[in-house]
Amino acid sequence: MLIVLTIPYLLYGQKSFVFKPGLDISLITLGGSGLVFSQLYLGKKHQPISQDEFNLLSKDKLFFLDQPRKEFKIPATLSDIISIGNTAPAFYFLINKENRKSYGIYLTMYLETMLLNTSITDIIKYSSKRPRPYVYNFISYDEVLKSQSINETNLSFYSGHTSSIAATSFFMARTITLNETNTTKKTLVWIGAATIPAIQGGLRVAAGKHFTSDVISGYLMGAITGYLIPTLHIKKQAKH
Repeated sequence: MLIVLTIPYLLYGQKSFVFKPGLDISLITLGGSGLVFSQLYLGKKHQPISQDEFNLLSKDKLFFLDQPRKEFKIPATLSDIISIGNTAPAFYFLINKENRKSYGIYLTMYLETMLLNTSITDIIKYSSKRPRPYVYNFISYDEVLKSQSINETNLSFYSGHTSSIAATSFFMARTITLNETNTTKKTLVWIGAATIPAIQGGLRVAAGKHFTSDVISGYLMGAITGYLIPTLHIKKQAKH
């Protein structure tokens, strides 16, 4: 989907971003170490929701926007398909002749974006241990034990699917539109960038995987990361 959005811009080359060794080393180190910490430490320690925790669940304590839902495979599958869009930057900057000359900086910025976004998302997920919406519909703890995704029953906050596609969308929009002077084109790209993660979030809620507050939080965090990383690499003389 993101590739389709960027087709009109394949003829536009940009040389507006530069390597910043200190910044790049810091971002990659921070994101990489955060990912290792979340996966090898927090992930290894993680336990699914316990019976005591399950017994304390109450729908009445939920935020008014958050409601329990059953699991649905179709929206979950569709959201997984949308996640394929996370590969868009690698292909876009490779097939664009002008941007191909600066492929290294684009790939580095995107690596930093995804490392940072993924590590933050995973650390918060493992730390918050929020039960997923469908767990609230289980009548007994036995249903938890029979769940095919038992280890993910308390990884609801926040939505990794939404944060990752938001990071990708805003990263693409920021890098594509930086020097674009055509207001209409810029507007269309940003509308697309804002819409795709919103659709993703809606699908995650419909699938029963996340609460509304989970996807809103994931959207905001992903969007901030995707916008911020390329902004930090802009040449001083580049147009804004």
